[in-house]
Amino acid sequence: MTVTHAKKKGVRGRNPFETGLPKGHFKKVREQHAKAGPTRKRQASNTKIGKRTLWNKLIWLFCAEEFDTTPKRWFQTMDASDVKAFYDWLHRSHAHRIKAHSVLHSYWRRLKMFYEHFNERAVDDVTKKDALNYIEYLGIEVWKLRRLPKDKPSGDRDDVHRILYANWVRCRKTYADERQRLQVSVGILMSLFGQRLVSLFDTCKGKKSKKGAASANNNARDYENNGKTSELEPWEIDSQSESEDISEDTLRKTGTPYIRGSMVQSWLDTCADDSSPTDDQKKAQLADVEMSDVQVDSNPSQGQPRPQSSIGSRPSRVGDRSIFSKASAATDIDSECSHNDIDVESECSKFATMNDIEDDKSDGDISLSDFRSVTDDGYNTGPEEQRVVLWRHISFHIARSRAPGQPNILLAKLSILHTKGEDNKPRVKRFVITHHPEPMLDLMGQLLALAIKDNIFAADFKSLDNIYWHEIPAHKTGMQLKIKRKELDTPVFREPEQTSTGRRTSDSIPLKASTWSRILKNLGILAGLPYSLTQYVFRRLVVNILNKSAPSSIRDQVADHDSNAFRYYIHQIVEADVQALVLGMPSDESIQAVAHSLRLEADITAPTDLMDEEKDYITRYPKIRKLAEKTRR
Repeated sequence: MTVTHAKKKGVRGRNPFETGLPKGHFKKVREQHAKAGPTRKRQASNTKIGKRTLWNKLIWLFCAEEFDTTPKRWFQTMDASDVKAFYDWLHRSHAHRIKAHSVLHSYWRRLKMFYEHFNERAVDDVTKKDALNYIEYLGIEVWKLRRLPKDKPSGDRDDVHRILYANWVRCRKTYADERQRLQVSVGILMSLFGQRLVSLFDTCKGKKSKKGAASANNNARDYENNGKTSELEPWEIDSQSESEDISEDTLRKTGTPYIRGSMVQSWLDTCADDSSPTDDQKKAQLADVEMSDVQVDSNPSQGQPRPQSSIGSRPSRVGDRSIFSKASAATDIDSECSHNDIDVESECSKFATMNDIEDDKSDGDISLSDFRSVTDDGYNTGPEEQRVVLWRHISFHIARSRAPGQPNILLAKLSILHTKGEDNKPRVKRFVITHHPEPMLDLMGQLLALAIKDNIFAADFKSLDNIYWHEIPAHKTGMQLKIKRKELDTPVFREPEQTSTGRRTSDSIPLKASTWSRILKNLGILAGLPYSLTQYVFRRLVVNILNKSAPSSIRDQVADHDSNAFRYYIHQIVEADVQALVLGMPSDESIQAVAHSLRLEADITAPTDLMDEEKDYITRYPKIRKLAEKTRR
């Protein structure tokens, strides 16, 4: 029986949901998905590292030498006796390496992951109970492993002062440059928001993949591969010879590991030429339009006077609003010209001239403040390959002082995007940063010094007067400082590197968590602490103070202990002045109220419709004109 339905027509009689693919395409795709089997759960990078550790033990030693088989076959037939034999082998081979009883349970979690991977089902309850009973017996009665947690010291604000003093005065370490010493102080003060290493520094191990188009291509390939990752793990590859961790002798013993490859991608490749000539012609024409578009690079403006100002003088205004960001969700409009469209070539040069001011190199001309000077500088609008704190995650604001004749109040908002378990429960926390009267504890001042050192601001500030004495329009409460587009995705904390001219701070390599841990350990020794100084010392310090001074909801939000539905409604900006509570300084309630309000970035004069200049620009935009002509055909 043939089922027919009346097809709804869209604009100009076309089906608005057509895919351009041959009929029955997704029926075949469905069949390939059925053959490919279930999609694997995404796993954190550190989870994969732990699984590689266990895999190497199995393939090099346990399975190859004791059972003369492959890990795949061993897991496919694994029962309680196999698990017990593995732990007996672990006891003999790692007796002096494993000290804590919790390590045995971490091995058991990884064994269950591999079992589920190769058998596509979980370990049965009887095997679980038997294995856990033996782990408890072996670890406690035989191995005598430590069960109690180690000492977890926590300090107070005076200890923070002592550690900062050790960094600035007692530390004789030769840094690559003074920015390295300054970022250590900033890192310590930023740690007083109670965050883990993963929130501030690079905790990823191994080499990072290239960004940009390569990352986008990998994401597209992952989708086509039915959810399989493009970088296969040793237990997923087609041949063990592709794994760098396996020797040739072991390869001869172990054979080929289990892999469920992408049958979807291979079928899509064979169907690449199945589309009709009309569809191919349309795609080719659109591809020509895309390939012919050239983004015009901006050049610095020449011969234009720069604003004059000097430190110590009464403020010379940077009286143009282009140094401040507009709506954080706005998008750039880049000039693109098509070489194939002869009748618009004369207009392309004009569009390019209009957009030349967008280049960060033309910051001397800060007079233009319109739709072409906006950047996507929101904390959640950039790529997240680095998973560290970027300049994009810190927004600088000035607010008008209530006292007449006083300078503007500078504040910053720090957005914490990366937390423990973010793959399963993503959350965002934002902290307000203000000035502290003591320079050593002034995170706002030190953060501003780093920003000026990195030259991240779109305006070429000649002095701090250009910030603190900038005239805020009467209809606005505050303004946001605009950051250069090219600096938005630059890490705040960066590694030192060796160059041809000597050692200096890297321009792009984020500071590794291991480097930061070594720095803290050294500062703890210089401060005379009887225990190792770690990031968790600051975290426990903050949580203990908040436990006494703030509601439990604030404590849970800062410590990433948000519960169920409550975390979906709580304000992303932490309501308590954590900086003031931890450092023991009075909190300026008026500034906190402005920082938490919507009026900080409100502009009553903002246009509610497109300006005539924008409408004219869009209607004459070469690429839009070409696409409009295609849709009219």
